[in-house]
Amino acid sequence: MTDRIPARLLTLILALCLLLAGSAAAEKAGDPIADFSLTDQYGNTWTPADLAGKIVFLNFWATWCGPCVSEMPEFETLYHELGENKEEIVILGVAGPGIIDYEDEAGIASFLEQNSLTYPVLMDTEGILWQAYPSQYIPCSLFFLPDGTLAEIRLPDGSTGTKIVGIIGGDYFRETLEALRQTAFSVQL
Repeated sequence: MTDRIPARLLTLILALCLLLAGSAAAEKAGDPIADFSLTDQYGNTWTPADLAGKIVFLNFWATWCGPCVSEMPEFETLYHELGENKEEIVILGVAGPGIIDYEDEAGIASFLEQNSLTYPVLMDTEGILWQAYPSQYIPCSLFFLPDGTLAEIRLPDGSTGTKIVGIIGGDYFRETLEALRQTAFSVQL
């Protein structure tokens, strides 16, 4: 147990350094999605090419983040209601094993399984997406249009870049996805 405490502290310090030094590939509407090739908890590899032509919802989270964990059941419900990423909308979580989270990939996969969360979660072990977006405040949610450009960034307080204050309540995610879907495909949820 005492051996894990320094490792966890080191992980959190490294995560803080990563977040403070983060770059900004997409910080405003119209910016393109970052280039990446990441694997989810099922071993499936995802790239921007796999997301082309779809509305993409990315949610950055960590196992230790209470507001993050509170939102996840809503994403699970939306994932199933919206066709399990087989239709116009793709829902993906973004985890940072060993980067922002002290859990490794197996620990995060176990966390997801224990909490009955089946939507794909990208294992960003190198911090590619964590550095590309203003994810220093989690949970952080990004919405991309079918052309691969950023439509919106939302942090827990509903702003576009302030601080952790809790989860975004109500039907915010459903309403945002519906509005984007109506705009992009002229179809209601």
